[in-house]
Amino acid sequence: MKAFQALRATHPHATLTILSARTQDVDFMETGRHHEGVTWLDQGIEDQQLFELLADADIFMLPAAGLHSYSVLRAMRFGAVLICSDAPGYEEYVTDNVNAVVISGRRSQIYQIDPSTGWMRDNYQSAFSLNREIIADLTNVLVRLADNPDERRRLGRQALMDVRNKYRLEPWVREISRIIASA
Repeated sequence: MKAFQALRATHPHATLTILSARTQDVDFMETGRHHEGVTWLDQGIEDQQLFELLADADIFMLPAAGLHSYSVLRAMRFGAVLICSDAPGYEEYVTDNVNAVVISGRRSQIYQIDPSTGWMRDNYQSAFSLNREIIADLTNVLVRLADNPDERRRLGRQALMDVRNKYRLEPWVREISRIIASA
């Protein structure tokens, strides 16, 4: 919310739709859910309504602490510019400044490698407080994208091409069938 408020200072016609039953933005919770340019959907919505929102969106922000594969692929399928975190797993779908924008900080904030086992551990406690560095990076990216429609179009087109060419179900089914047939 803080990044969006900063964007509205220079782009007063920008709008934000939040689809979430909760927020971690304490200031936003204290002042209520009624900010100019903000629509808050705190109940689940039907796929058709979500698809309409995605079709109208220029940007889809997902600075989450964990991977949301289905949301990533849906946003990319609609050609929205995806802004996501660097949480583990996103690198399977996105490349920073190629088909999305990756905001750093979540991975180091939440995930560490256990030196004795080599396994990745997670601790989400820090995700419940605002990270000023992530907010600043997110603000800079929002303003940069708002100021550069050509960059938005390029990223959105590449995301759509990648979904069509790399993440279709048919090639995966063919490969699994090939593996099973050769077993």
